Amino acid sequence: MKPSFENIADFEISMDDFRLYWRFTDEKYDKLPEQHLNQLIPLRKDASMFLWNFVKDSNFHKDIPFNKDFFTTIDKAKIFEGNEKEIKKWLYQ
Repeated sequence: MKPSFENIADFEISMDDFRLYWRFTDEKYDKLPEQHLNQLIPLRKDASMFLWNFVKDSNFHKDIPFNKDFFTTIDKAKIFEGNEKEIKKWLYQ
């Protein structure tokens, strides 16, 4: 079976089997809180490549940050030193 958007959930792997697990759990790399770590869903390599190829082939990064008119809504936030609370709220929404 080949990965597709309809069956991508069938290609999930456990976080323990994810080779980059350490990047999200090691203290020296700004360990993610458990509630955020539980929201990550690693994929098998073939599913990851399917998504990578979709992004690459769709060319939606042709313009910065995305190809014009690819999305119906684009929301932006300006990031400055000292506005972490505003950015956190924006990201949460």
